Amino acid sequence: MKKAIVLIIIIIFGYFLLNEYYLKNMSCRTENGTYEIWGNTPVQINDKIKNEDCECISETLIKEKLPLALTNNQIESIKKELPEWAVKNVKGFTENERVNLSDQFKKLTNEEFLEKLEYEYTFVDSSYLTCFVPVYTFTFGSTKAYIPNYQCVYDNYKKAKKNNNSLKIKTPNYPVIESKSWAANLGDKAI
Repeated sequence: MKKAIVLIIIIIFGYFLLNEYYLKNMSCRTENGTYEIWGNTPVQINDKIKNEDCECISETLIKEKLPLALTNNQIESIKKELPEWAVKNVKGFTENERVNLSDQFKKLTNEEFLEKLEYEYTFVDSSYLTCFVPVYTFTFGSTKAYIPNYQCVYDNYKKAKKNNNSLKIKTPNYPVIESKSWAANLGDKAI
């Protein structure tokens, strides 16, 4: 009996070590032992992994310890847009429910509203420069609204526009509320 207990403890300890030091972040590990995630191009995340600032979910997604927070302006926009999004994207969501939800959101402080959002993961956007874009969700029953925080992308766009006034790129309109089909483009683990 004692041998069985010792064997079980060794197996559990071995599994813990294997998971912690070998399997953890395996989806982001390259052949040469570095870590990277993919957006349009690979982005090295060695320092983030070393400092335990993030953990790999897949080769395109990470879970950050401290994702970029939404600003008060973004939160106010999301509070206004989310009920409209729900009418278009949530099956059976009525106009009356939209009005009720809008009224509820108006009563919430930004901090209270943030508590209703859940941080899901972060992906890399390389539109202007490399940006880590955290994605938050709001759930309506079985339907999730995906809310990527494109603040870094928007800031880089403004810098690029300032340095080159002739830039003919459409001004990004953020925040954006996305659906499951958008998240699926980031891979199975994004849904």
